[in-house]
Amino acid sequence: MIAVENVLLDEEIPEKTKNHIRYEATKIINSEKRKTIKVDYKMNQWIKNTMHKLKSDQSIIITKSDKGNTTVIMDKNEYEEKVSELLQSGPYQRIQSVPVDTLQEEYKTILKKLLIEEKISKSQFHKLSPKSTSIPILYGSPKIHKPDVPLRPIIDYRNTLFYNLAMFLKEPLQILAEDNKYSLKNSYQFVEDLKECKIKRGEVMISFDVVSMFTKVPIKETLEYIEHKLRSTDKWRTITNLTVEDMMMLLKMCIENTFFSWRQMLYKQIEGSPMGSPISPIFAELFMQFLEETVVKNNRNIKFWRHFVDDTFSIIQERKLKKIFQSLNDFNKNIKFTMEKEIDNQIPFLDIMVYKKEHGEPGHKIYRKPTHTNQYLHFDSYHHPSQKIAVIDTLVTRAMRLCDEDHRDEEMKFVTHILQENHYPLAKIKQRIEHLKQKTQNNPEERRWIALPYTGSMAKRFSKLLGNNLEINIGYFTGTKLSTQLYNFKDKKEKPNSGIYKIKCKACPLTYIGESERNIERRLEEHEAHVRHGRVNLSAVALHMAENPGHEIDKASFKLIERETRFYHRKIKEALHMKKNPSSMNIKDGRKINPIWLPTILPLIKNP
Repeated sequence: MIAVENVLLDEEIPEKTKNHIRYEATKIINSEKRKTIKVDYKMNQWIKNTMHKLKSDQSIIITKSDKGNTTVIMDKNEYEEKVSELLQSGPYQRIQSVPVDTLQEEYKTILKKLLIEEKISKSQFHKLSPKSTSIPILYGSPKIHKPDVPLRPIIDYRNTLFYNLAMFLKEPLQILAEDNKYSLKNSYQFVEDLKECKIKRGEVMISFDVVSMFTKVPIKETLEYIEHKLRSTDKWRTITNLTVEDMMMLLKMCIENTFFSWRQMLYKQIEGSPMGSPISPIFAELFMQFLEETVVKNNRNIKFWRHFVDDTFSIIQERKLKKIFQSLNDFNKNIKFTMEKEIDNQIPFLDIMVYKKEHGEPGHKIYRKPTHTNQYLHFDSYHHPSQKIAVIDTLVTRAMRLCDEDHRDEEMKFVTHILQENHYPLAKIKQRIEHLKQKTQNNPEERRWIALPYTGSMAKRFSKLLGNNLEINIGYFTGTKLSTQLYNFKDKKEKPNSGIYKIKCKACPLTYIGESERNIERRLEEHEAHVRHGRVNLSAVALHMAENPGHEIDKASFKLIERETRFYHRKIKEALHMKKNPSSMNIKDGRKINPIWLPTILPLIKNP
C-alpha cells in the first residue's frame, strides 16, 4: 500500500486514475490474503538448522569478497590479525574518545545559520540535521584476487553524524568534476574512446594504478584544488545557494572528522579519505583531475590517457616510459603508482582486455579475473522474472558492446553457456539475444523509475496494474537475504530505536500514538518536559494532562510499536495506527490516507 501511494504522490496523475489504482490494488490485496501458501517445512527446518550452526560458530568470519560475487569464510583469528595489521601500518591513530555531542551541536548551529540565511531549504535542513550519534564502524573486505588475501579497509558511515551531509555535497562536487576528458563513466565509454586512436610503432599500452588511493589522497592539496574549481566555475551554483566558503566549511567537516570504531576501540584516520564515506569517490576523482591537469595534459609523449577511479590506461612513447612514471610518482609524496606493461601485445583494464591488431588498431574483448565465479542470479531464485531477464540482457549487451567483431560470437557462446549453468532456459536466452540484436538504436523516452517490494504473484499483479495506468518503469527489491542473516564481519550496531510509539495515560484508557526518527526514549523525555512546564501547544500528551488534573503518563506503557527509519513510511504507519486506535488523545489525525484503503489495510494492522 505504501509503495503504491509513494507512486501516486505525483501531482500530474489525475485523481480519477489514482482512485482507480487504489481500488484495484485493494482487490489484489484481498484476493492474495485468501490464498493458501504451501510451505516445505522440511526444507525450512534444514535451512534454519544450517543457519543456526553457521551463526553460532564463533571461530569463523563470513563475508563477501572485495570483488566478484563470492562469499568468503575466513578463520576469525586470521581476519582480526589482518585488520590489526591494517590499523598498525595504515594512516590510523588510536584515540580515547570522540566529542560527538560537541560536533553535533556545532553542526546544528551551522545548519540553523544556513537556514536563516536561506542558503538551504527547510526540507534540506530537516534532512541534513543529525539524527544519530553512532560511530562509523571499520571492517575488512578480502581481496581474494591478490596473494595472501589482504583486506581492504572499509568504514560503514551509514546512519552516522555526517552521512547525510556527505550525500548532500556529492551533487555539486559531481557537477564540478564533469566534462573531464580523461575520466570514464564506464567500460562502454572506454571502448568508444579507444576507437579514436591507433597504436603506432614505438608506443606501448600501460596501466598505472594508484596504491591505496583513498587512504593516501592528500587532503590539503585536494581541498585547495576544489576551492580553485569552485571559484573558477559557475555551473555548480545552479543547484545550491551555498557560497564557496560554505561549501569548503562543510566539506572540511566531512573530510576531517574521520573517526571510527573497531572492536569497541576508537580510531581516527589521520590522512587520506576513508573508503566507505559517500564523499570519498568524488574527492579522489577531483584529485586525479588535479594530477592530470598538472602531469598529463601537456605531455606530448602521453598519446592516450583514461582513468576510472584509481585505475588508468594509457598509450605512451615507450622510450619516455621511465620519465613519465617518475613524474607521476613525484607529483605528491603520499601518492605512489604501480605500473603494468602490456604482455604479448595485450593488457587488461576494467573488465576489458585491450590488444593490438595487425595495423595498430586497438582490439577489445571481455576480461574476467581468474577469481571470477560466473555466478549470477539463479533462474530458480525468488525474484521477479524481469530481474532474471535483466541478467540475460546485461550479459548479452556487454558482449555486443564491449567485444569487437573478432570476439563477439565467441563471447555470445560463453554467455549462453554460463547462463545455462545458472539454470536459464536456452530458449529464453536465444529469445533475448534476438530481441537485443533487433532492438532499435533510438533513445527510448525517459520514464520515471519506481521500486516495489517483490512479493511473488502480488508484485506481478501490482506491476501490471501500475504499468497499464501509468508511464513508469518498475524495478523490484527483495526481502531479507541469507547474506544479511549470516554475514558477521562487522561489529554489531545498535538498531535505531525509532519509529511508531505509544504512550498511555495511567488514569484513563486514552493512548497517544506518535512517530519519531530519533530515539523514542528521548521523545518520552520531551513529552514529560512538556507536561511539567505546561507546554500544551507542543504536545497532545501535555494538553491531555493539563485538561485532566490527576492524570499522568504511564511510563511502563511506553513502547515502540514498529521500528521504521523511512520518513514517508513512518508517517503513513503512524496514521494507520491512529485510525486503528479509537481511544486516542491525539489532536491531529496524522497524514491523510485515502479512505479506499482503510477497509483492506486496517485489519492487517496489529494492535499494539
